[in-house]
Parts: sequence; C-alpha cells; structure tokens
Amino acid sequence: LKGNLARSSLLGTIIGIIPGEGAAVGAFFAYSEEKRRSKEPEKFGTGIPEGIVAPETANNATVGGALVPTLTLGVPGSPAAAVLLGAFLIQGLAPGPTLFDERPDIMYSLFLGLFLINILLLFIGLFAIRFAAMLIKVPMTVIVPTVLLLSFTGIYAVSNSLFNVGVLLAAGVLGYVVRKLGYSIAPLSIGFVLGPILENSLRQSITIADGSTAEFFNTPIGLGIYAALALTILWGPISTRVGGRTAGKAEDP
Repeated sequence: LKGNLARSSLLGTIIGIIPGEGAAVGAFFAYSEEKRRSKEPEKFGTGIPEGIVAPETANNATVGGALVPTLTLGVPGSPAAAVLLGAFLIQGLAPGPTLFDERPDIMYSLFLGLFLINILLLFIGLFAIRFAAMLIKVPMTVIVPTVLLLSFTGIYAVSNSLFNVGVLLAAGVLGYVVRKLGYSIAPLSIGFVLGPILENSLRQSITIADGSTAEFFNTPIGLGIYAALALTILWGPISTRVGGRTAGKAEDP
C-alpha cells in the first residue's frame, strides 16, 4: 500500500493545484489509476484496501494542493480555498508572490497548521475507526432507502425542480446499466464533474481568440497538451499489446 499511498498523494496534490477541480476529481482519478494498475481490478468496489486508500488519500491531498494557486496567484483551487481567499481579502491581505515577503508569519503559520491538522486527523481516525466500523453491521435494506431519501431531498431542495429529480433517477439507472456491462463508473463521473468546467473554459478561450479555434493548434503549449492527451489515450492499448506479446514469448518453449 505504500506505493498506492505515494501515487495517490502526488496525484491528489497535482489535481488540487488545478483551479476548480476539487477533492472529488482527485479521488476519482486516483481510484481509476489504481484500478488500472492493479493485477486484480475486478476486486475494486468490494472494499479492498487499495480501493479505499487511493481515493481517500487523493481526497486529502487536494487540500494542500488547492492552496498553491490560492496563495500564489489569488485563484482559489477549491470552494474551501475560495472561503480562505475571501477571509484574506477581508483582512486586507492580497494573495500573491509578495504576500510571502510581506507577511511570512501568516504563511508559515498556515503551513504549520496544515501539517499539525493532518497529524491530529490521524489520531482522530484511529480513535473513531472502531465506531465507524459499526456501520458495516447496518443492513443494506436500511442504508439504501436512507441514501435515496437524502439524495432526492437534497436535489429537490437545491433546485426546487422535479425535472432534476428525474435526471437523478435517469443517472442512477444509467450508472446501474454501465456497471452491469462492466464499464468503469469513475471516468463517467469525472466527465460529469469536468464537463461544465470544460465548456466554460472553451468559450472563454474562443472569446479571447476572437472566435478562432486555430489558436488551439498554433501554440507550443496547445500542441504539448494534445501530445500528452494522445499519449494518455494510446498508452493503455499499446502497453496491453506489448505486455501480451511479452507474455506469449515467455510461454513459448
């Protein structure tokens, strides 16, 4: 689990640095990555330690990562970081590179507090785990109706719309079908989370480029992103194919 912990921590920190992503995206990415790397991916979703450590570690790691753009650029990396940014502005502090020179006492206190909080959470978790384990004894006939009731109540309370309740039902049916067909739910969930962010960023980029999409292909940064995207998509099939050939040669007498 040490490698799992290190990879998920690094991935969660990187996701946290990207503004607007948040803990949910980091958890989904870490879970998908560990499932892809696992020799027994079919066991994910059954409660194995690897499937629990990855998303929970990444979820916690995004907190520290979200502070990077918040403190250096003044761009909140998460909703919690946005609240922190607002508190800084109320106190007359402008986040940015100069803040580290002007008020190092606040910066070092913030980092020390973040470090101590993680240690404190470790002891709280060790103490509370015996009580949390009791939830396993609660039958599914109680858990499922409770979760459904809270989900329907929450979506209706936020939007006050029965249409969104119907969307929730449709999404639940879709998730059930996708899981029964053997597909991973995590990438689909990531798409739902990142979809609105991608659309807004695309519109902003096109507006900045005066309505032209050619700018996406004329800059080194854009070409580098496309190359990384192509490598990410092709890496799985290529590694599987190469691994199959290597295994076949090893089995030949």
